[in-house]
Amino acid sequence: MSLSSLVAAPLCATPPLAARGHRHHRRSCVRVHAARPPSGPAGDDGKGGQPKKQRYEVKVSTPPERSLGIHTLPKNVGCGETIEVLNRYFVVDRVNYHYKLEYGKYRRDASRLYVEEATRYLLNKHLNSLLAQDPAESLGERMQEGGERRVGDVDGG
Repeated sequence: MSLSSLVAAPLCATPPLAARGHRHHRRSCVRVHAARPPSGPAGDDGKGGQPKKQRYEVKVSTPPERSLGIHTLPKNVGCGETIEVLNRYFVVDRVNYHYKLEYGKYRRDASRLYVEEATRYLLNKHLNSLLAQDPAESLGERMQEGGERRVGDVDGG
């Protein structure tokens, strides 16, 4: 039996009507269909290579927290990406998905993006890099350059 005959022919759970001797008996049949291949590359919804879109509630994460409204953005937006909302640029700080249990299954209830303005993001990044430097390291560099001595240093000569 070939694969094409399996796809087209229904599989019946009961024998044919004439073999059973009944006139009005319903057969329960199951049709087997081949699965369709995906329409495009991974992550594509089949509309010219554009990624799928999703509605997000966009909120500014810096205090006081305020909402910028609900916007349609690419589904695969992640932390650190730059987005444009209301003619201003923001950097995504967090992505939150809220789920609700309905009829024994979890269903996505809300999607939120917490963002901060691009200028604020760059300023915070610069300040964090300054804080990450070891204070003793910078003091040691200054001593080598200027020849300053700390209290308690003893000459080895």
